Amino acid sequence: SPLANPGESASPASIIKTITTPGSTVFVGTFTISGAYATIKGNVTAAGEPITTGVLIIASSAAIPSPPPAVYFSTSASAVPYYIVSSQPDGAYSMLVRGSTTYTYNMRAFYPVVDLNTGNAGYTSKIRNAVSVAPGAILPAQDFIWP
Repeated sequence: SPLANPGESASPASIIKTITTPGSTVFVGTFTISGAYATIKGNVTAAGEPITTGVLIIASSAAIPSPPPAVYFSTSASAVPYYIVSSQPDGAYSMLVRGSTTYTYNMRAFYPVVDLNTGNAGYTSKIRNAVSVAPGAILPAQDFIWP
């Protein structure tokens, strides 16, 4: 039987196979694990038009600072996870996150901008808090809109 994490389900629940030749390789079957992850979807727009240059979108159960935190491999296993995607040229994004019925996500979108007078690059950001998405669910319309 597979050992599923909380929120996951396994199909089938178990497979029983009798092995008649010791030491032989035997195909037992395939398990499908589902339901642990969820999808958050949305669009990024400025002045009513899709942002085509890409927006960095971060979700975490922790607060997301501005600028975004550095993520180091040496500490990432013990820290709160950050889920990070970039929007597509049509302004859409789709983010796979761990689904939960006990906690919510904070989200922050970072939109890079260039000052046309000085050429200096920077960013502006928007926040969405308390985004709840259950395991296996797809949560649409989590949009970030700039005027």
